[in-house]
Amino acid sequence: MRKLAYSVHAFFRNKPYSIDGQGRPQNPMGRTGISGRGLLGKWGPNHAADPIVSRFTKDNKLQYVAIKRADNGLWSLPGGMRDNGEQDACITAIREFLEEFRSMPDDDDHEEASEPKKKN
Repeated sequence: MRKLAYSVHAFFRNKPYSIDGQGRPQNPMGRTGISGRGLLGKWGPNHAADPIVSRFTKDNKLQYVAIKRADNGLWSLPGGMRDNGEQDACITAIREFLEEFRSMPDDDDHEEASEPKKKN
């Protein structure tokens, strides 16, 4: 596996920021018109790692790993958020993939995706 640069974390590491009157950190890059965390899980950088695991079959068909989300039933790449103190994106990607893989049912039930349908 190729090691990925984690330059985004390094960019924000030494940026000074101030706290507003409500105890919330302010964007070191300036005002954006957005307040609060929105849909983000925590204040500050919210780094995620969603590895794409793929292969070609003997008849040259591309296959990839996707999971069906329990919360909404939609398909997504296995992955998740970087844990505090985790510096390496590859470690995050491997850990998240294994967490998703271990939470799968033990049976061999799987679905094969069909060709996407075109909208009329």
